[in-house]
This record gives sequence, C-alpha cells and structure tokens, in this order.
Amino acid sequence: MEQARQIYQQILQTAQGGDPCTIEWQSGVSCFSGITNVELTLLQNGTKATTSYQSPNTAVAKLEFNPTIVRFNDPQVGVKTEQKVTVKAMNSDFTVTNITSNNGAFEITPKNFVLNSGQSRELTVSYTPADSGYNYCKFEIENNQCPTKYYASGGWKGKKPTIRTLKLIHPNGGEVFVAGSDTVITWEGVSPDEKVKLEYRTDDNQPWITITDTAKGLSHRFKVPKVASKKYLARVTAAAKTSSYCENPDVEICGKIWMGCNLDVDHYRNGDPIRHAQTAEEWQDANNKKEGAWCYYNNSDSLGAIYGKLYNWYALNDPRGLAPEGWHIPTDSEWVELENCLGGH
Repeated sequence: MEQARQIYQQILQTAQGGDPCTIEWQSGVSCFSGITNVELTLLQNGTKATTSYQSPNTAVAKLEFNPTIVRFNDPQVGVKTEQKVTVKAMNSDFTVTNITSNNGAFEITPKNFVLNSGQSRELTVSYTPADSGYNYCKFEIENNQCPTKYYASGGWKGKKPTIRTLKLIHPNGGEVFVAGSDTVITWEGVSPDEKVKLEYRTDDNQPWITITDTAKGLSHRFKVPKVASKKYLARVTAAAKTSSYCENPDVEICGKIWMGCNLDVDHYRNGDPIRHAQTAEEWQDANNKKEGAWCYYNNSDSLGAIYGKLYNWYALNDPRGLAPEGWHIPTDSEWVELENCLGGH
C-alpha cells in the first residue's frame, strides 16, 4: 500500500505540472571512507526517496602520520630516546587541543597546534624504557574534526612485556550470533601492524581451532561456524617475536627465557670490538695475553652461519659485558638447574 501511495503521489505531482529537478547537497567533513545513506523528502506531499554514495578516499579528512607507527628497537634502559614524525592535515583544517598517552614511558610534543588543510609539521616522540621488555603505547589526538590515534612501541626483540596489554574487545561474552553469520573480532594492546593469532572453540572441553595466525589491523572479519553452542570462546595471542639476533623465537624452558639462537656478537656491550682469532695460533696468543677472543667452529665462515661464534673464557668474563643488554651468560648453577629440570641427563 505504501508503494502504491508513493506512485500515486508522483503521478499527481506530474499532473500538476511539476518538472523533474536535480537535487544537490554538500555533506560535512567525512572522517571515514564508506557508504553514506541519504533519504530525500519532497515537502509538498511527503514523498520520500533514498539513495547512497561512496565517499572517495581523496575527500576523507584525517591527520596523516609518517611513519605510520614509530618503533624504538633495542633501546638503552633508563635512557630517553627520541624520534621525529611528521603529521599532515588532509582535506580539512585541524585544531589539535591535546595528545594523551596510555603509557607514561612514551611522550609526544607539542601537544597542541593548528594545521590548515595540506599543511604538515614535525612532532617529537620520546621513549624512556624502565626495562628491556616490549612496551606499547596508544596516543589519542584530541581535535575538532576526526578521532585520531597514533601508535608507538619499544623494547628488545624477543623480550616479553613486563605488563601484558593485549586483550580481546569483541566478542567479550554474552553476545548471541546466528550460525553462518558474519561478525568482526577486535582487539587492542598492540600496534595495528603487529600480527596476532585468533582462535575459537565451541566448548570448554573442545580443542582450540585456529582462525588465522596472521591477523593484523586490530580487527578481523569472522564467519560464525554452523555449530550450535552456548559456550563459544575466542582468544587472541600475540605472535612470537623473533630473537634480537636471529629469526628464531626465544624459548621458555623450565621457567627461564633462552635466546632463540647461539650468541653471534663481535662487540662487547659497550661497543668495543672483540678480537677475532682466525687461526689456532691467534687463539692461543689471545689466551696467553688473557685477552677476549672469538672464532668460528673449525674457523669456517659457513659453520659460523649455523652455530654462531665461539668465545674464550676471557671474553665471557670481560666486565664490558659479552651478552647484549637484557641478557646474561648462564652461570654454572643455572646450567645445573636446567639439567635437573630436564631430568638430569
């Protein structure tokens, strides 16, 4: 009946001499690209029409950062480190009134400024680590146009965070989903470009099923399985970070974290070089002089690529430090502890 009434009103309007017209409008600032739905109403008779349009990416207002995420890799504990980033106003004028951080170890300055459309300026992001563990920060940029976030992270590769920040946002319990329908899994606590593993299970006693182990962007579209259950569970896990000196993940054995590869450094922790003994005679000479030295197994570069470097006693005990920041050479008691934990063989 409603459709018939609208057709009648359109016929009546035409009969009364109304000419077709073109309606144009100008939308306000658009902060997101996507479909915008529009409803038009003819005031004379209440006739309604609907349409939609796609906001082009070139018209979306935003603050664009370069780099898109800032990282502080292998920082010195307790020492403030700074990096420069550039922010540019796109397709609108922006007045930034404040920038807040969810992690006190990170700071960004200045915290208020004005940018006309197309203008850019430099900001300073700083990080003062309390330890070598992974740290994450989300900056909230308060402004007059579009909600904006910027992300930073820091720490030694392979080191676990002291404070865990990764958590699942949706679903988080209590939702009802239709089997076979689509939903979106969201999370926070890591930078958007960091990969996470997503899993679900249909009951407490069922095994976890991997959805993907390469999800990123803080959200992932998921089709609800066609298995009826009132105990669906989902979880998100950070991807294993590789060691500082190789592509292998560090490993936890008997409650301790061990580097994922053999040590392969040619400098002490303070930057001083370690002598490279390339022959048996040079190795003996270093020992005679009580001088730290390293070599490859059988003095073979190809074997060094597999096993890393071998160090003499004096390199191990040099006060300048052989192991990188955040690591140490295992003590005799730690070797015994590991041996006993693994069965004493």
